[in-house]
Amino acid sequence: MEAPLFPRALFLVLAACQTTPTEAPPTPAGDPLEASVTLDAERYVAQANTIRCIAAPCPSNAVAPVIKATITLKNTSDAPQDIELTSGQRFDLQVVDEAGTIVQTWSADKMFMLATSTVTLAPGQVETFDAELPFVPDLAGEFTLNATLLGTDETASVPLHVDLAGM
Repeated sequence: MEAPLFPRALFLVLAACQTTPTEAPPTPAGDPLEASVTLDAERYVAQANTIRCIAAPCPSNAVAPVIKATITLKNTSDAPQDIELTSGQRFDLQVVDEAGTIVQTWSADKMFMLATSTVTLAPGQVETFDAELPFVPDLAGEFTLNATLLGTDETASVPLHVDLAGM
């Protein structure tokens, strides 16, 4: 039995005000691989820092929501598809604001094994993996979450809405 293509063991608590999933449209037809990303909530709530201090260092009681994304890669063709990987990292996530500025990258605080490998997806095979991204404290607004599957040309995006409570 082959080991799964992607790790599946990331679990944390989510701070969301609604639990209706938000899903991005899949990759256009004609491509042998199809990527999609789904969020576990339509809106998230960040709790703003309410501590005011007069001397540094100042403590914070801000609470950032945890964004949980499910990324899926499917081989839609009738032939096996090889994926050439240059490290142990299989995907990356980026949060982009309305001005196009990257405000957060999932992999920024992670380390991955440096080793090349080839993974083959059989016809119709689907690989799904979960990622959790603790969001930036005290930041709210309309964003886009971009998922990139490394070793492929596949990307998927989904709207991300974060409200700021406590102000």
